[in-house]
Amino acid sequence: GDWLVPREVAARELLKGLVADPARTLELWAEAGFLEHLLPEVARLRGCPHPPDLHGEGDVFEHTMLALTSLSCPEWQSFFGAAKPSLNVCVALLLHDIGKPLTLETPATHGVDRIRSNQHDVVGAELVPQICERMRLSSYTDAAAGQVDGATVRWLVLQLLVLVHSAPDKLKPGTLYRYFIEDRIRGRELMQVIFADSHATRAPSGRDLTYSLKRLQELLQELEAKIGPRFQPLLSGHDIMAHLNLAPGPQVGRLAEQLTEAQLEGRISNHAEALAELNRISNQP
Repeated sequence: GDWLVPREVAARELLKGLVADPARTLELWAEAGFLEHLLPEVARLRGCPHPPDLHGEGDVFEHTMLALTSLSCPEWQSFFGAAKPSLNVCVALLLHDIGKPLTLETPATHGVDRIRSNQHDVVGAELVPQICERMRLSSYTDAAAGQVDGATVRWLVLQLLVLVHSAPDKLKPGTLYRYFIEDRIRGRELMQVIFADSHATRAPSGRDLTYSLKRLQELLQELEAKIGPRFQPLLSGHDIMAHLNLAPGPQVGRLAEQLTEAQLEGRISNHAEALAELNRISNQP
């Protein structure tokens, strides 16, 4: 469609608003009709139903509003202190459920047991880079909240459900390391996005979804104490590619993950053992 203002100007106004008052900004953009024109993926959340037994708070738009509100709730401080959320966190929450309308199945239409939106995290994450690009979201930088990085926002949306898919105690050390410790800034952003999403999920049973997050923090502290501040994987992705003559791709990531796991569990502790383990796991069918 025709743009009445340059995209950079729209991006700046949206992001300035998200820093100042995220939920109110979303509300104002919805009322003004900006969402339909500039962020149709978010406009579609209005009226998209949630299973009421899991989400007493309302439809997906209302849940997104609540998630943005929780960035300044009292409990936020008990988890993250005085730190304000980055723009990556704000944008990830604004977009975190955009896959739901696209994957929606209802008992009436699809014969499923309840309202479902399977794989909405994967479907939504795929849309993130084009939205960031289309809206020129990386064109604005806030002194405190930083700059939007499309790849990070995509990753946050993709990994958001890590605690929904698995209880904290079931997560392997390698998974904890990869999500939360390997890149500490990104790991903290993921923790903040999980907090806001959990806080905005009002299960009528009243169970405290932030319990999982407290447990996750304990497990991370234990792992950090065990590995120390300067943990380094014995083999880098480049080492793995060179040793096995592989091109970059998902296989390299999976092998790196398995090696980190073996190292964190103490099964390998030097370069030679790491290479031997790499040979062993790469020959497995």
